[in-house]
Amino acid sequence: MALGSASVALFSSAEACSFHNYVPARTAVDWVLTGRAAVLARPDPENGFSYAVAKVLRGNGEIDPPPFLIDSATRRKLVQNRKDAVLFGVRENGSWIRVAYVNGDYRRALEDVVANAPEWSKEDYHPDRFGQFVRYLGHPDPELSKLALLEIDRAPYALLSQLKTDVSVSYLTERLRSRDAYAYRPILALLLGLNRSAEAQALVNNYIDRAMDWEWAEHLGPFATALIEQQGENGIARLEAFLSDPGQPLEKLESIVEALAIHHGVGSPSIRDKIFNVLTAFAGNRPGGSVLIARQFSQRQNWAFGASLEPLLKAGSTLNSGNKLVVAAYVAQSRVNHGQTEPAKPPGQRDRSKY
Repeated sequence: MALGSASVALFSSAEACSFHNYVPARTAVDWVLTGRAAVLARPDPENGFSYAVAKVLRGNGEIDPPPFLIDSATRRKLVQNRKDAVLFGVRENGSWIRVAYVNGDYRRALEDVVANAPEWSKEDYHPDRFGQFVRYLGHPDPELSKLALLEIDRAPYALLSQLKTDVSVSYLTERLRSRDAYAYRPILALLLGLNRSAEAQALVNNYIDRAMDWEWAEHLGPFATALIEQQGENGIARLEAFLSDPGQPLEKLESIVEALAIHHGVGSPSIRDKIFNVLTAFAGNRPGGSVLIARQFSQRQNWAFGASLEPLLKAGSTLNSGNKLVVAAYVAQSRVNHGQTEPAKPPGQRDRSKY
């Protein structure tokens, strides 16, 4: 993609979800590590339209075959490719789910998961699990490439920000514009932020510029996080324009506050100081913003803003009773923790509020 085309919109303004409510979907790796059972299945030799268990990846004892008929297209692919299979998982309630079609490379990836399961199962997100799937980003098999995106999406930002990868900007933008990759847009935006090329920065800048005029921008959070990753204090200054604009809805600004909270946890002292000053001014000028700060920083056990938010609890504050309760709880916890800023969660501890 040429740099001159960076002004093409990645998304429309009619987006309607929330950065801080995003929780990544359960992956094939999750099924192998934590499902009640997980199996690879192929057509039953005695009935080609039913499945038979070809290999048990997780589970004990005799496991019945998946109770599904094989559709014609899948059956043809499996007949033509003897080493391919379909991955099925068993939920905790005993019901089955078709997880993925598995070709040779995908199967080898799952076999690696099985080999590492004893170690990986000890943590919510083992750092070796991250390293194992980084190499599959942009893999020619679209299903394996999607699995890599979902796996990387599970990484705490402290780990993700250390990622060294040669994923091309053209691949990321192609995926960002693809409707079938909609669920992967947050992590694609974050990966774009890890790219320091002029083209990647132009794309992030363009999204931020356009989002300023939108009533709602679904992926503003990950793009704001990407902006700070690329531009540091200059990126924070650009986001300050959103926070100082009284016309911006608080619901929209929460994703920016979250992006700032993420970087406050992993950034340098100068980055933390800049974020502290920007958010303290935001809360002072717009008291309702204090609720966003209290909510996002308490989720990360970061109590650095307790003293600066405490004056907003005094008589005459414009906060309603519900918002005062949220801020008061944060301030009280900050006192207990002496305003500490918790270090970024180490690899293996999932920050599920990341998106």
